[in-house]
This record gives sequence, C-alpha cells and structure tokens, in this order.
Amino acid sequence: MADFEQVKKYVTNMLTGGNESDVEFEDENYCALTDKSGNVLHLSYNPVSDKLTLMGTLGKLPEVEEAINEHNSGKIDEHASVTILKYFLECNLLWERSAGATFALVEDGDYLVVQKSFDLDTMSQDDFNTAIKGFSADLNMWIDNYGKVQEKAIRGDSLDEIAEEL
Repeated sequence: MADFEQVKKYVTNMLTGGNESDVEFEDENYCALTDKSGNVLHLSYNPVSDKLTLMGTLGKLPEVEEAINEHNSGKIDEHASVTILKYFLECNLLWERSAGATFALVEDGDYLVVQKSFDLDTMSQDDFNTAIKGFSADLNMWIDNYGKVQEKAIRGDSLDEIAEEL
C-alpha cells in the first residue's frame, strides 16, 4: 500500500528533479499544482482506497442575468445551466466521452469540475508523470469544450444541437 509520502516524492521529482526544498505541501493528503496554461490541478490522496484523485475546474455555471447581459437578445434560454449539466452528465455515461474521468459539481453547486482517479499502489514515477501531463492536456480540452457548450447553451441551442457540433 502506498501513502501520500509517495505522492510528495513523485511531485517533487517531477517538478524539481528531487530538490525537496522547492516544493511545499500545506495539507495532509492534498496538494495543488498549476499547469503551463495556468490551470490548477488538485491532487488528493485517499488512504482508505489507496487512490490518487486529480481534479480541475471547468468553469462557473452561468446565471440567467449574466446570459441576458452578455447577449441582450431577449430570447435567452433560462435553463442554460441545466443544458450544460445535461451535456456533461451524458459524457459521464460509461465514461465514453470523458476519457475515464467524471464530471461533477463542487459543494456550492456553482462550479463544474472534472476528476479522475488512479491506483497509486501500481504507479511508477513515469506513470505519475504521464497521468499528470495527460490530465492537464485533457483538462485544457474540457475547459475549451465547456466554453463552447456554455456559449451554445446561453444562445439557446438544444442539447442535440450542441452534442452534434462537439
């Protein structure tokens, strides 16, 4: 069984080539990294399941007032957030359109996030580096898709129209 010390070691090696003084970990079983695009990757270790979970934020769900002010068309889909959520929930189904990740809402319900778990016990340093880089690339793609879905949902496009285009 692995532990968070292994995560610390992998993060330190990946970022600094092993110079531990260059990396700080504020919380037990958690750290955050910023990728080259400026997105924050949250790393959380669950000692019970021995899983490492990576999480990133896609964006804030739109409020009706924001949508009206942005487009001023007077023909706003008041349920743009519902359309966005339906789109990403459909992506969750069997993880076919999420590359094995899961989309969810954070506790306050305003932000859509994506998370993916890995078995830490079977991870090597190379596996860890690949997981971080792959998740970062996927996160950037999902953030881009989120922006497109949000724009189309605010515009009033149907779920079918949005899915067809993406």
